[in-house]
Amino acid sequence: MNQQQGKQFITDVLTNVWRHYDASKINDYYHEDIQGEVNGNIIDINDIRRQAEFCQEKYSGTSSEILSTATNDNKIMAHVKQTNTLKQGGESQFQLMVEYELRDSKVANITMISHPGFDYKLKR
Repeated sequence: MNQQQGKQFITDVLTNVWRHYDASKINDYYHEDIQGEVNGNIIDINDIRRQAEFCQEKYSGTSSEILSTATNDNKIMAHVKQTNTLKQGGESQFQLMVEYELRDSKVANITMISHPGFDYKLKR
């Protein structure tokens, strides 16, 4: 995968899954057996689905700005600024550093840190 393809993959995930928290699109981009770590929490596909559901309840949408990307073979790293529009009014912003490891054109492993941090495993 080259740089342009890596940036396009990140753009597609952010647009098709996370802009409006479309859980029905998760299987298009994430392996069912995905493993990962987000802000120190070990996650799986069910955590990703729960995060999308939580965000759909809390936010009316998210805009993402990809600040930089790097691609090496089947790994993509990105620095992303996200602005979430709260349903109750206002916004929240996050800076994300994410690394995706792809297998068969889907995310098989994810490592992410965010500022400010959030608990991906938080019982909602």
